[in-house]
Amino acid sequence: MFEYLRKNASSSVVKVALGIVALVFVFWGVGSFAKKDSANYAAIVNNETLSLQEFSREFDNFIKNYESQYNMKIDEAMIKNFHLKENIVNSLINKILIHQEAVKMGINVSDDELKDIIVTIEAFKDNGGFSKERYHQVLQMNRITPEDFEKKLKFDIAINKFQNSIANSILITDQEAKLAYELNTKRAKLGFVKIPFDKFVSQVKYTDADITAYFDKNKEMFKTPETRDVAFVSVDKDYILKSFKLSDDDIKKYYDENKDQFSEKEQIKARHILFKTTGDSTHDKEALKKAETVLKEVKSGGNFPELAKKYSDCPSKVKGGDLGYFSKGQMVPEFEKAAFSLKKDQISEIVKTNFGYHIIKVEDIKPSSSKTFEQAKPLIKSQLEQNYISLKMKEISDSYAQKLDNSSSLESIAKDLNLQIASAEKITLNSKKFLPDFISKIFKAEENVIQIIEGSPISPLYFAKVVKIDKPYIPDFNNIKDTVIKEYKNVESEKMAKDAAATLITSSKTLQALKEATKNIYTYDATDFINFYSPKTDKLKDIDLSEIKVLKVKDELLNHPLSNRDAAFVIGVTEFENFDNAKFEKEKEQYIKMLTNEKMKSKMDTMIEDIRKNSKIRINEKILG
Repeated sequence: MFEYLRKNASSSVVKVALGIVALVFVFWGVGSFAKKDSANYAAIVNNETLSLQEFSREFDNFIKNYESQYNMKIDEAMIKNFHLKENIVNSLINKILIHQEAVKMGINVSDDELKDIIVTIEAFKDNGGFSKERYHQVLQMNRITPEDFEKKLKFDIAINKFQNSIANSILITDQEAKLAYELNTKRAKLGFVKIPFDKFVSQVKYTDADITAYFDKNKEMFKTPETRDVAFVSVDKDYILKSFKLSDDDIKKYYDENKDQFSEKEQIKARHILFKTTGDSTHDKEALKKAETVLKEVKSGGNFPELAKKYSDCPSKVKGGDLGYFSKGQMVPEFEKAAFSLKKDQISEIVKTNFGYHIIKVEDIKPSSSKTFEQAKPLIKSQLEQNYISLKMKEISDSYAQKLDNSSSLESIAKDLNLQIASAEKITLNSKKFLPDFISKIFKAEENVIQIIEGSPISPLYFAKVVKIDKPYIPDFNNIKDTVIKEYKNVESEKMAKDAAATLITSSKTLQALKEATKNIYTYDATDFINFYSPKTDKLKDIDLSEIKVLKVKDELLNHPLSNRDAAFVIGVTEFENFDNAKFEKEKEQYIKMLTNEKMKSKMDTMIEDIRKNSKIRINEKILG
């Protein structure tokens, strides 16, 4: 196992284990989402402590990597909604439990093993070889001591050994790999006959006794929903704006006092290639020499993005050194001064900053701009109106919230505000006449108790009360007889269509015979090749086609009809794609590896679940807030 780690120190598995040595981005710092807490632990696992520092580091790394990979910002709402903190602390707890199990099995990592791993890590190399000075500098940049790093690395290697011991106990046969390959690649064409339900509606026969029996058996289907009648006073934006006086002088004053809101700073879009310096004179001379060589290549017409990918020490290298658009104040001074002095498509000389030597290329320039007063005037007017609406609605709402009691009436509120009382009848929970906040509050309210539903520039402020509640009830049969008949005919026609489909399956037995038998009755159609074990096609929408996997030979029919909301379908296979044995042999090892990983994950999940049941785990709930 150790030999595998040593030889594959650049592999994805080891990169994950050694992720904490990743270089930080050279321009923008990475803030911490994990809240600081006076408690000195994140979790305690069988008397072993998971520190707040380790939790914070793991959490910050996750956020940083996710934002970089998906080019999106994770905010506090997303952290809460997706339970990111809970997931990460539980993931770390599981690692501790696995490590504890590895120790019980006698798995350990010697100092020599650890040393042989560390010297292979590229981040710690200088001039092709391991540099102790570089090692300490990188760890210091990541705010971790060598002792903590080596302890963490030993921890991760032990877990990898344990997981590989599980993997080594798993045997995947060629037959299993072949089956997995088939499940992923087998394709077939389907033929089918569609039998619409509505084709049988006119054939449905019934008596009054049938309809009455159907109603008695399905009364809940015809139950009416709860409805509420509401009286309300509505304070909308037009009412508020009647008292709003805004002159051109007011708008001009706002414009003059807030000109920054109507101007955009100059922005440039740039790429760069960074040759990082460490403070070691020998290394820094080599970095400068390398920068000079690459600059000559760039100035000779070299592809800047490709050269950035090849030579840059900045994480932006994966995007060809692309830094996107930025304005003044976002970069370190030396970099900013050089970048903003360049013209479009111009390349800088070598620029020195605290981070190293840079070569900069400006790809686009957006000049600064400002809206004139006339251009800004409608925006300002709209903004000031919205501010006033929000303020006045809150003032009115707060004023009445303090004085409403059992003696309050809508009539007195309407009189105070010089408004009329309106009403709405038979409102249901699914009503679209009002916004969800209104509906929610009304359906939680008691009768004749005034509710205040907050307003905004786009929705009115309401003072409302429920004046009548009609509970759900089952209507009298005679009042809804036509509706019951219609529903009965729909149900019966569906049964008849499915029965007709089942009869066709029995009588035809093969797809070809079905096609002939229904030639002048129903429409026959066929699909193109689709995945046999994950079948989807626009021609058979809203149908679960997974059952076709039981079909073994060409022309075979599924032994029962499938259906959607409109029709029954008789389905069979018109053609199977031949198994590509040569392609399978090329990909067999990949499938064996995939199945091994799946089985190992399943084993590990089961094992962790069992271990957790028998472990003492205490999580510091404050870190999840």
